[in-house]
Order: sequence, then structure tokens, then C-alpha cells
Amino acid sequence: MRLRNENLKTGKALTWIDPAGRWRTRALLFLVQGADDIDVLSGIQSVCDRHIAERGYGGFAWRAVADPGQISLVDNRLFNADLARFEAAEFGGLDPDSLATLLKPVIDHIVAGDAEMLPRAGGAVGSPAEGIQFLNRLAELDSLASRVRAGESLFLHAPRRMGKTSLMRRLQAVLDGDHKTIALNIERDPTPAEVAARFRSLAAGEGYRTAQRSVQSNPMGALRESTGSVCRNSDKPLVLFIDELAALFEGIRQQNAGEGSRRSEVLAFLSALAEPLAEHGARLVIAGSVDCLDYLRAELGLPQEQLPGLFSRMQRVSLKPLDFRHPECELRRVLLGSAIVATPEDLDWLHDHVDLTVPFPALKFLDLLVSEVKRAGSAGPAQCQELFRDFVATTESFDDFDAHIRRKVQEVRNAAETISAALDLIAREPFESGVSEGQVQAILMELGPAVAATLQSWLLETFPVLTEASRVKFASRFFRHWWRSQMRDGAPDGDE
Repeated sequence: MRLRNENLKTGKALTWIDPAGRWRTRALLFLVQGADDIDVLSGIQSVCDRHIAERGYGGFAWRAVADPGQISLVDNRLFNADLARFEAAEFGGLDPDSLATLLKPVIDHIVAGDAEMLPRAGGAVGSPAEGIQFLNRLAELDSLASRVRAGESLFLHAPRRMGKTSLMRRLQAVLDGDHKTIALNIERDPTPAEVAARFRSLAAGEGYRTAQRSVQSNPMGALRESTGSVCRNSDKPLVLFIDELAALFEGIRQQNAGEGSRRSEVLAFLSALAEPLAEHGARLVIAGSVDCLDYLRAELGLPQEQLPGLFSRMQRVSLKPLDFRHPECELRRVLLGSAIVATPEDLDWLHDHVDLTVPFPALKFLDLLVSEVKRAGSAGPAQCQELFRDFVATTESFDDFDAHIRRKVQEVRNAAETISAALDLIAREPFESGVSEGQVQAILMELGPAVAATLQSWLLETFPVLTEASRVKFASRFFRHWWRSQMRDGAPDGDE
């Protein structure tokens, strides 16, 4: 694979001048190098024209471009900053359906006035995915928004790097307008007193440091009063978003030696927060890599039905790995957004090793790969394989899965060995076929029937594992490669 050649001299541009005059002008320039590109360009034009006609979009026109450096000669309303360059060759070998999957969203983003049209490999590495970087949870987003509007409170559970924080932030943006939304960051405010200060600051308009001094004598009372005040002062229903609430419970555990005092403080905090929210018809949306409801039951003996207010009625939503109808096209979108041109051999290698099902590690690796291509000028499958092997051996992107296993050991003796044996079994089989569900159940049954049933459900909710037609398989090729690299008897990467 190599960097896109944006210095090609001829091509054809799909230009857009907004008929309503709302947005900046845009142009998609498809550069051609030789006769082989003509048929590709014809297919691109056909797909784009069909989508524009079906949507009834105005303002689009195709223009021949002899000098991309002087796009204003094509139309004096166009500028180089409005021009997105591609090589026609980047779309070679794609059937009309695949072309449509790639290009239709780009046209929609242009008409919507969006600044970005394609996701990039490094666009969401190290931060929540926003805008174009938010990948493929739109159906879940609509469902969650409908449930919150109907009055439900939700707990979104998924391992780290699965996109739950990005989804929660997008959900907040969708609900903001017909609801008052507030987001609490437990990493920033990790104690009940700091949460109380944050709410007092919102309720009274005080600076945060002043609010901290005000709540010192009675944090729980201040939290209750301030939460109620925030609700009363809003003319819209309140939705409170909290990320990683279990971190606050863990902080309480570390500061209190006795289980009784820990239970009392946790219940006091939950009551001070939940009761005023319930009184004013507010909702809660909590996201976490640690299941806070499971944590309260296992660590403090507090089953959900004994929790106060909204916490007792909260519905658990386990976020599944991303499921793309056209996974190869989704990967191509990232390559297009990253200005990388891949050969058929490169694409075959990527298909066998990288997918966006668990997005963070895949995007992080692709970002590393793009950097290598920029440094070296190109990278073939052999270089990709070497880079991949080093990445898989050293990445911390999957550490949270190991943490989940260690946490499960606290509840179920010998769980680590049994879980690992089950995942090893799945990993040894070809990715496409997986292993029979009965074989996985036989391993889990070593811990007893009741534990086996619970553990199988936990395995499917916690790891990128799915069941289809009585077969259990990994949902992510990338995760499978990583897990195989951890196995004592794991085969080399790519060896089935």
C-alpha cells in the first residue's frame, strides 16, 4: 500500500454548490492515470448520479478538470480548500453495491454541510469518537434515545475500547434540546463530596472550588439538595449521564475498612442522587466497563432490587461488537479517509487480520500502519505482517479483557482457567466456522451446571464472541489473533 498520489493532472470532479446557500461549496475530484481508470470512473459516476436522483439533491454537476491546482477555473465559486482528491484506482475492482456503500454516505455528508466525509485511522485514537468517526451504532443510538424518552434509565455495559463512551456522548447530543442533559465524569470527580460540589456549582452558579468548601460539612445533604434544585430549575426533563460509576464505589471501598461502613456510604450516595431525580421525573444513563450493578451485588451484597430509586429500575444494555453489513467496505472507508491506496494483495491481508468490530485497537493499528507508509513510502503484506505481529505482542488495547477475567475469579473459583480454556478452544478453530456450542458448554460445565449457564452468558456479553446456528465464534478477527498470541500453544499468526 502507498500514499494517494494527489499530483495526477487530470480527472473528473463531482462539484456541489448548495442551492440554498447554506454551506460551503464542495468537490470530489477523481484523478485518473490511464485508460484502465475510465471504466472505474464510469461506475463511480453512475452510482453517484443514481443516489443524487433518488434523494432529489440539487446543486451537483460533473466537471472535467485539466488542472486540479486551478479548480476555480472550473467554477469561480470553487476553491482548493473545497476539493477532496481521490485516485479513481482506489475504487477499482468494486461492484456497484460496494461502490454505493462507499460513496452514498459521502454525498449525504456533503449535502448536510459536514466538515468531514470519511473516517480516518487516527481520528478517534485516544479520545471518544465524534462526528464522522462515530462508527455504525446508529440503530442502537435510535433505540436508546427512544427508551430514554419513554422514561427508562439505562446502564450501558461493555469492555473498554468498545465505543460505549462515544455512544453515550452521541446519545447526550441527540437528547439535548428536548431534555436538559448533564454529564458527570467520575475520573474528574471520583468521590461523593466532589460529585456534590459539581451539582452545587450547577445549582447555585458557584465556582467549583467555592462549592467544594460549601459541601464539606454535609456532602450527602448537599448532593440531595443541589440535585433537586437542578431538576426544579429546568423546564425540561433531566437526563444525567455518568461514565464509570464503579470507580467511585471502588474509591469508597479503599477508604473504608469495614463492609458495613462501605455499604452505608454507597447507599447514602445513591439515595441522595436517585431520590430527587425520581421525584422530578429525571432519567439516568450510566456507562461502564465494570458492571456497577454486578459490582454492588458482588462486593457489598447489594442486589439491584435493594438499591434506591432509579438504580433499582435501571435496565442493563450490553453493547455488542460493531456489526457491519459490509465490513470490507467499512475498512475501505478508513483507508480512503487516511489517503492510503491498497493493492488487492494488501486488501486480502487486511481482510484476514484487521476488522473494526472492536474499533479502538484496529484504528490504532491502522494509524500505526499509515505512519509507516508515510515514513517508508509503501508497505506490502510482509511489512504489514511484521508490524502487526509487533503490535499484537505489545499492545495494551485488550488489557481490559484480562481485567474482566481477573475480576470474575473473585466470584467464581477457577474461573480464569475455565474461561481461558473456552476461549482457547474457539480460537483454535477457523474464524468463519468457530466451534460447536456443546464443546464450549462441556468446558464450562466443569464448574457445575448453574455456574456454567451464568458464565456462558457472561462470556457472550463481555467478549467479542457470538453464537450462530449452535456455533460459537469470535466476532473479531483482530481479537482472535490477539488471543491466539496469548495462548501457550497458540499457532503463528495466520496459521489456521
